[in-house]
Amino acid sequence: MTSTAFRRNSAYAEVIQLKKRPKNRKLKLFVVEGITDKVLFEYLLKKYRGKIRIIPIYQEHYLKIPCSGISSARETPLVSSRNKYKKSIRRNNKGEVIKTINSCNTNQINYVYGIVDADFMHLSGKIKRINNLLYTTYHDIDIEIFTAPEVLEKFLKDAFPDRQLQVNQIKNLCLEIAAEYGKYLYILERRKIHSNNRNRVNFSLHYFLTVKDSKIHLDQKTIKEVIQHNWDIISNELMNEITRLNLNEKKLKILANGHDFFTVLWKIKEENLYDLSKFPQASEFLNLNIIECEKKLKLCYFQSQMLEKNFWNQLCTIVLSQ
Repeated sequence: MTSTAFRRNSAYAEVIQLKKRPKNRKLKLFVVEGITDKVLFEYLLKKYRGKIRIIPIYQEHYLKIPCSGISSARETPLVSSRNKYKKSIRRNNKGEVIKTINSCNTNQINYVYGIVDADFMHLSGKIKRINNLLYTTYHDIDIEIFTAPEVLEKFLKDAFPDRQLQVNQIKNLCLEIAAEYGKYLYILERRKIHSNNRNRVNFSLHYFLTVKDSKIHLDQKTIKEVIQHNWDIISNELMNEITRLNLNEKKLKILANGHDFFTVLWKIKEENLYDLSKFPQASEFLNLNIIECEKKLKLCYFQSQMLEKNFWNQLCTIVLSQ
């Protein structure tokens, strides 16, 4: 397969251009799903900067990350040089990363690696073993970051500097609700009802979060009704599958995705629960929206030692190999 089979601004096209230069023959290239992943891994692997390059699967995605008030951000180059957002098109970025790595393997283009979110593959047992392709240990890299020690605590301290918050209680609640919702996503994925199909009927977590007696809940009754109405999955069949998905600590992070975790966190804030409410004047995030705040949580507090050990060791082994 030649580079013409890919978009001109794709990662594969960039790989071809870079590998044409003799000085880049042993440069390690890591292809990732998105621009936030590029920024994250560039930071985590910053001491290997001369040996590696991180390439997002598409090059036209620009990102503005407003990290300027956070101490960790002042110490690290987390802000993209681009100063505007550009609307992104919904694509199968994970599939494109896998396609790129397969093409590099087939064409013997060496020192090119891919990093992708595992999504539900660990649960389904359908991990595709492909040379030079790394999967996250949990559902995605975001959920690993959001649940890492001290990350949420530091984020909430900057967001609400005047309050003493029950961080572990908030974190556990966000994770449990996101994982419970993840059960339904997993069941739909098994039936090949993917995100594009779900988005057409607004099947999104924030529509199913309710508040009762000052507590946030997942409206599972409405979820089942929507699933039955749109995809003809009967309630008894659905409940049998849900019941079989017993949750332990590791499985919570395999079922929950980072975006849904943050959706629950934002709902808690919007509903003034657990001492979260509107950002105070002293907040780092006073004028930021939900998208910008989620990017801050992902990019401004995480350290490499917080990554799951096996994944980090794989990554370092690749970087240090000859």
